[in-house]
Amino acid sequence: MKCPDYDLKTARDEIFDRLCVIWDESLEAGKNDIWRKANTLQSIARYFRSYSGLDSEKVRCAKALAIMENGYAFYQGVKNNKWWVDDYGWWGGLFLDLYDYKLGGVFEQASLKAELKFAYEQMRQNLDTSYGGIWNVVEQDGSEKNTVTNAWALRLAAGLAYMNNNDPSYIKLADEHYKWLTTGEYNGKTPDTWGLWNSDGLIYWTPLNPLNVGPNHSYSSTALWSGNEGVLLEALNTYSARFDDNRRKEILEPCKRLVQAAVSPLTANGFVDSESVCHESPAVADWSNDLATGKGVMLRLMFQFAKGHDLLTPDFRNLINATAQSVWCSQEMKGKANSQVFRNWNPGFGPSQENDRQSGGLWPLVLQAGGLDALNTAYSLSKL
Repeated sequence: MKCPDYDLKTARDEIFDRLCVIWDESLEAGKNDIWRKANTLQSIARYFRSYSGLDSEKVRCAKALAIMENGYAFYQGVKNNKWWVDDYGWWGGLFLDLYDYKLGGVFEQASLKAELKFAYEQMRQNLDTSYGGIWNVVEQDGSEKNTVTNAWALRLAAGLAYMNNNDPSYIKLADEHYKWLTTGEYNGKTPDTWGLWNSDGLIYWTPLNPLNVGPNHSYSSTALWSGNEGVLLEALNTYSARFDDNRRKEILEPCKRLVQAAVSPLTANGFVDSESVCHESPAVADWSNDLATGKGVMLRLMFQFAKGHDLLTPDFRNLINATAQSVWCSQEMKGKANSQVFRNWNPGFGPSQENDRQSGGLWPLVLQAGGLDALNTAYSLSKL
């Protein structure tokens, strides 16, 4: 898909400007939801990071920083409420990003450490102490120990070890999460059956074992979600950082295949259409389950991993550039103050009504952040 009015920098800035408006509108309406806001702030933080040294972008940088500070204060005010368990993983990921940015001010390092520890402990409270793994909601009959929740738990535990000079207690927790997620082992016991990767090398929604699902869980264990792939890569990369080269290579060995499968248009039931545009993995052949947030998360985190491991193949570069342009082309009323990113970034694939679904509540925030992720990724690629 090509648009005559597409310019990467202009498109990214306008998508960000609109995201700022949607963020302010969500606050005025009193809409509370912590994972949508955490994911949005991760997108804004990447945007801020790429511009923070440019005098020409001082106004936008100031706005991005103000939103991050506002969101941080929001979280501190509602973090003791009842939330889904993986929601705390999204915030923990943001705290790790901000810790590395060393911004100072309200993001003082000791405060970020404390918030990361709090978020991790909220997840840890839902550990299945008999069989391992963390349930994603408190009511376990309707829950599952899904991949994204447990990948976030691994990353937060590994991040706490990193923040605390390889404290043995956090290393132990990270090792336990890693063993459970990849093999099912917990307290020295390994189940007879276990599956994290499908035949293409992508990861299942839930590691395959009957002990990982409650009786009323609502998702297929074998489903794919594009964002899961990126979160797992980020977790394994953080976890492997303390090991020597040989052990690190062993831990990250499956990641190369995962990236190759995720970015190839040839992967059956994968994430990329024939025009190299990123989608959510299709539940059916018409791409009707096309959630923009997962696509944005995958591009944001998978690019970061691939850049550090020499995996920016021609397929991946095509995916990044085609998807960024498609985000801009498919939005409504491009360049207008009320323009908004759609959930289906390539209307040539899937029914057009998909763009009208999940448009209420905080979904506009999610869709716009997903689009910004795609454009952020293309912008980062253009600077290499």
